[in-house]
Amino acid sequence: MNSCSTQTNSLAEAEAPPLDDITVEQPLAVAPQVPDIMAKPVATHRASLHDVAVHVVSILTILLATRYTLWRCEINNWHAWWLSVPLLAAEIFTALHILGYQYTIWPRKEPERSETNMFDTPPVFVFIPTVNEGDDVLGLTIRGALETRRRFLEIHPNACVRIIVCNDGYVAGSPGWQSTVALAERCGVECVTRKVGGGAKAGNIENARRQTGATGDSLIVVLDADQIAHPDFLLRTIAPFSDPTVGWVQTRQYYRNQDSRIARWAEYQASLFYDFVCPGKAAVNSSFICGTNVVVRASVLDRIGGFPQESITEDFAASIRTHHEWRSVYIKDVLAEGLGPMDLTAYLVQQSRWARGTIGVLLSDWRRIASPAIDGLAMRQRIQYMLSGTHYLCGVRDLIFLSCAVLCLITNHSPVKTVSLIAIAGYLLPYIFATQLLLCLQAGWRPLIRSMVLGYASFPILVVSLIEAITNRRVPFIVTPKSASKRSDLRAVMPHIILTAICVASLAYSAAAHVAWTPVKCIPFFWVAYALLMLLPTFALAKLAPARAE
Repeated sequence: MNSCSTQTNSLAEAEAPPLDDITVEQPLAVAPQVPDIMAKPVATHRASLHDVAVHVVSILTILLATRYTLWRCEINNWHAWWLSVPLLAAEIFTALHILGYQYTIWPRKEPERSETNMFDTPPVFVFIPTVNEGDDVLGLTIRGALETRRRFLEIHPNACVRIIVCNDGYVAGSPGWQSTVALAERCGVECVTRKVGGGAKAGNIENARRQTGATGDSLIVVLDADQIAHPDFLLRTIAPFSDPTVGWVQTRQYYRNQDSRIARWAEYQASLFYDFVCPGKAAVNSSFICGTNVVVRASVLDRIGGFPQESITEDFAASIRTHHEWRSVYIKDVLAEGLGPMDLTAYLVQQSRWARGTIGVLLSDWRRIASPAIDGLAMRQRIQYMLSGTHYLCGVRDLIFLSCAVLCLITNHSPVKTVSLIAIAGYLLPYIFATQLLLCLQAGWRPLIRSMVLGYASFPILVVSLIEAITNRRVPFIVTPKSASKRSDLRAVMPHIILTAICVASLAYSAAAHVAWTPVKCIPFFWVAYALLMLLPTFALAKLAPARAE
């Protein structure tokens, strides 16, 4: 039963109650106006000069990446296989992901959906999972959910929309779990407090689904505790479900706390994924569930027994296991705004969790991705899931690049045969230039550099996460902190301190040993110098001393 008896849907009761003790510190972005909620976007075929430039550089990148990789295989030094083979594998991995990126962002016709202006809205359950985010953060999210429900009911007055706070504070031992119950009661929404743990976020949501009967033809909205929905969130995301083949609708994630440098840089990094990769994946029906700001048809989850509770990236796992039967929709607009990591430690915690979860799903579900005989994923979907599943292996790639460069500087071994400086410049430099130019055209040079710095800062923790995933080591589920810690980031940057010392020592040793500077030796020198340029800003981003108590 999907009764709304516990939460009436009159417009008067749907209005958000005043929360005088809660204020919005950051202004919300203006939600786009949608005159006709059910109207499909009108496709335009007129390409701008910028779009043409992106497409030209994309083609150039494909050609140069292929050209360089073939040349790199030709000059590989098989006599020093212990050095050359790992490096060659890392370079092939990089080239494949560059080619995969071009394949993903290549312009395609928007897939058609059989939407209709008239359909009976199924019961809608807005789940807000929370652990220990605090009333000030959670209260704003509840208020946003109430407002988007109010706007939705203005258009669909007979719809059933229930807002449920999924309280995991009790099983997590959070001292504020009872405050969450009181906050929900004060705001006039439901609260389901879990008393038996297990399954992390997926277990929390599935417990609430069982308690509230969110199954069958219901629609499930997931908003993390910090995600403030715009008033038109439900109006924009429920409409595509008039097409019975649509299984979920994912929207863009956006960090509203732009006053934090880490959050701002993390938003730059995320924008490449949400603004370019996700639309490309959606064009080939491969846009997966991203955990929050998403609406999922309950029957999608019913068929696989709910969100997979053995994974900490239950969204990614559920998508792989159901995408062969359902279509996915991605909405590029910002319809909800959350909080990004406030300091470097929080950012690395977030990256570690995503990496462990994604790699864990890759290890457990690789047959579903790779084998055509299982679940019937289309080839284009298999390509996209393989690219996403292997993304976090970039940490090992960066470690191999740096290790090989250092070993080249301090030994007489080289991973490649003797080649001229002209050959290196003719193959390697155009390849690097085209790749960076493409990203620069899409993101802008300043956001690109900041994204690269933040990404490079995470590679040590990604290596650790890979080891934890392979060894199936049990690591506690840690929610990304929603406020800046007063503790120092010194522990988080210890790997960066060690790597910086290794880079400086290898450069100093190479200079003191009077190594002959052949063209082949120039490459590891510049690569170690590049690693230093990427590592040093990490210390500017980190708090190397505890914050003073006020």
